[in-house]
Amino acid sequence: MYEEQFSKRLAELRTKKGVSARDMSLSIGQNPGYIRAIECGTTFPTMSNFFYICEYLNVTPQEFFNFSEEPSNGMNALTDQLQQFDSEQINALAARKAYQNHHHLILTTDLESVFKNYSNDRLTDTSTEYKSELPMIQELLLKMKPSQKELLASPCLFTREQLIKKLSNILSMSHFTFKDGKEVTPQSLAAFLYKINFITARKSTGSEILRVYYDENQYIYNDFTDFGYSYEIHPAYRWALQPSSPAALFRQIELLESDDQP
Repeated sequence: MYEEQFSKRLAELRTKKGVSARDMSLSIGQNPGYIRAIECGTTFPTMSNFFYICEYLNVTPQEFFNFSEEPSNGMNALTDQLQQFDSEQINALAARKAYQNHHHLILTTDLESVFKNYSNDRLTDTSTEYKSELPMIQELLLKMKPSQKELLASPCLFTREQLIKKLSNILSMSHFTFKDGKEVTPQSLAAFLYKINFITARKSTGSEILRVYYDENQYIYNDFTDFGYSYEIHPAYRWALQPSSPAALFRQIELLESDDQP
């Protein structure tokens, strides 16, 4: 079964990295038994957490899926399991694309089709959901696309000061208004992006990466206190922000992990 192959592959890569299941779970911001549960086949990661697993293991999604599978087993089993990565719709699946392209392994081109469509849908859904609060939300999200300079550094990862500077630059070119009349400042836009989980709070604590979402702590980002977090654009949106260079996303995931290493 595909789920068994996925679990074995995760255990293989984790063992190769030389870390315990508990340490890996904590490092990606999950409960201590999270990775062990996946390896035992009792749970499956969401799409978002799958990105973080790849980031931590320093492999691309393509490399994670580079294990053999007989076509006779059918890509339908793989399709059914991959759909569990996220509760939101993922209409095109890499496995099906690989099967259609007569690939015995899932290649980067197969993954690009899935993640790009998923990312575009995610951005559209978020814009639709929150435009009642910020009518020009889609423009704001699209203008968070990494600049050429950012691509050379740590794409989609910002210190608090870098995030405020980027939003200040965006405000100098566009005019945004909140429907409730709240003042639009770089700080208020940053707090809004954190609230809708477009950005997540991130802190490196030695060997661990702590990620915090708005639902877990609504007060990490505020105008008055700096809790020492940096901020990253959620991986689910990165394809939509870089349609001209989709292959770079895999390299970005690796770069973000390497930036945290001592």
